[in-house]
Amino acid sequence: MAPCLHFESLVSRLSPCARLVTRLAGAWLLLSLLAGCTWHGAQTDYVFGPALVRYQPASDTTRSAFLETRQFPLAFEGGSQWGITVGWFDRFTVAAREQKPGTPLRLPTQSEHRAMERMPWEWTFVYFPARFERPREFSSRGRIGVTAGAGAEYFGLSAGYGRTTRLVPKGDGVYRLDFQEDNSPATIFEVWPAASLSQTNTNTN
Repeated sequence: MAPCLHFESLVSRLSPCARLVTRLAGAWLLLSLLAGCTWHGAQTDYVFGPALVRYQPASDTTRSAFLETRQFPLAFEGGSQWGITVGWFDRFTVAAREQKPGTPLRLPTQSEHRAMERMPWEWTFVYFPARFERPREFSSRGRIGVTAGAGAEYFGLSAGYGRTTRLVPKGDGVYRLDFQEDNSPATIFEVWPAASLSQTNTNTN
């Protein structure tokens, strides 16, 4: 006898109330194994359920802080951004790294790109709740499947493949963003605040 049929035969011997509780418990177990969830707080994201995560906190020696999550085949979101995705879901957020006063404006060099691409950005599997500080300035959301969402990053209903990006500068200044869709952690995102630019011009004159 197939295992599923054997299980149904055992369930059928239970009382109606016990059968309902058993089926609900089974549905909850299946959902917990398939569904990844993210709760978007004011300053942090809480990721739980099956998910792959890449995270880099802010520091003086790295380009910028970023957080990337991937979930499949079911993803739920809550908090400041609500949504559900049936299929494949990828979300990448990054914060601009503030340049020190006196740093000249410049474009990224080829050596910078090669150095970022060679860094070992490893994925971490997350199942139990994990807390991450969330970069807030730039976000990119990719999905394959059916997605419904309501929030600042995405609002609407879509099916198929799509990607939505959002940039919210934290202040006045000159921003340099080089987003690498096929290798998100290699993204270069920097800002020269207006105050530091004024100081640089004053020192130059």
